[in-house]
Amino acid sequence: MLRRVATMLQTLVGGIDRRGGWVFIGGFHEGAAEFSQAMREGKPFAPVKVPGLFSPKGMLDNFFNNPDFWPHKHPALNYAWSQQQWKEGKEGVAFPLFIDAGYRDAVDGKVSWQGQTYQLRMFIMDQTNMVRNFFSSGDWKHILSSDQVKLVVAIDIAPNDSSLYADVILPDQAYLEKYDPLFETGMSHDLAYHTRIPAVPAPGQAKHALDMFFEMAAGFGIDLAGTIAKLWGWNADEFRGRIQKAMQEKSSPVKAMRDFMAEALAKKHGLLMAQLEEHLRQHGVLLEEKAEDLLEKFGIPHHVPATTPTGRLEFYSLILAGFTQLYGYRPNWDPILAYIPPQWKDGMKPQDKLPDNEFFFAYGKVPTQSHASTANNDLLMALSEREKGPYFGVWINPERARKLGLYANDEVEITNQVSGQKARGRAFITEMIRPDTVFISAAFGIENPLLTFAYGKGVALNNLVTSRPEPVVGAFRSGEFTVKLRKA
Repeated sequence: MLRRVATMLQTLVGGIDRRGGWVFIGGFHEGAAEFSQAMREGKPFAPVKVPGLFSPKGMLDNFFNNPDFWPHKHPALNYAWSQQQWKEGKEGVAFPLFIDAGYRDAVDGKVSWQGQTYQLRMFIMDQTNMVRNFFSSGDWKHILSSDQVKLVVAIDIAPNDSSLYADVILPDQAYLEKYDPLFETGMSHDLAYHTRIPAVPAPGQAKHALDMFFEMAAGFGIDLAGTIAKLWGWNADEFRGRIQKAMQEKSSPVKAMRDFMAEALAKKHGLLMAQLEEHLRQHGVLLEEKAEDLLEKFGIPHHVPATTPTGRLEFYSLILAGFTQLYGYRPNWDPILAYIPPQWKDGMKPQDKLPDNEFFFAYGKVPTQSHASTANNDLLMALSEREKGPYFGVWINPERARKLGLYANDEVEITNQVSGQKARGRAFITEMIRPDTVFISAAFGIENPLLTFAYGKGVALNNLVTSRPEPVVGAFRSGEFTVKLRKA
């Protein structure tokens, strides 16, 4: 709702796709223009390239949530779990795309579709650390160590807390060691393309994770190349042939995929493949069109329709109105705007005063670390340890610390008042935090002893955050609870 307010304000002052306002990224402009033309001409359009909310909704309706798309005739687990929740009068997720909800219930045999129970037997973790980065750690430890789950595979370049539960670890290539497909340049307002080219050879048996998936698919007789071609709108026979040839020659399918994409881009610009390759090696990026030119040709909605059902900038959302028809009215998906009261715990209102030992909970980053993936870097950890108290500790205001008899560096136990989850840390007494709130850094709390520089330092955030997805897109309610503190 906050983002919708920001968008509406920009719309009211004419700031959408205007300099100084809300400008769409370069690739979005091209996608919106191509999609609009395809719709006018009644031509099919590649599912992956569909812009705006049409894309995730189309992916859900046509693939993930469509039982007929899958050989086993079951929709995606998240969708089946969510539908079951709604039917039981509980809270599901209206837009369940790539959410983490439902896995524990499925492993415990509590999710079914048309009378058939989901039976998860295997997890592949591709550069993913669920135990540390998803919520809650207790749920993921339970899932990965369940007797029902017969095989856990980790694909990564280094140990993490989740790989402690892996039966098989497959060595991925680091970013300096591998080719990657061709990508648009993310958040740039220009339309440009870049790729990844190896700077050093990969060690030993390390492979690109996508190469592993092509090999696994071939072993199971699954046409992964055909599926990728269908999603991207490519010639399936030609792309499949490229991948098969690469595998026969024991070369990288990802390199073949990248060359397939690069050849199309080179042809579009009247370049030889060797010229494009040299340009990317020298400059790292191929600029196709500047932001100014894109706005002049494809500005939304001035020259190209908005990617909404009406083609206009919608204050009233037809998609959110659809959720109201399906699941009843909630402020979370009000078609215009609504205030969504926080749900710290049952019966608590924003104006309620907390007891002396109870606090609102906040977390954030520190300048020496990137999320939770760099904590074991010895140089970054050395910098972090210079600020041990504010980086590793539990921030508590002196006023509340005095009432609880807490002193700097005392060990404290933190208890989530919704789920009962607990964590321990050291008190950092500071005026930089409100009296009614505690704060921790999310970068630390590593539990894998192989990560020798980071092990045992700081507080593990997702030992505290519960698995309680909000009902629109399944985002974590990572600050929507209170905690109690006591001296450990």
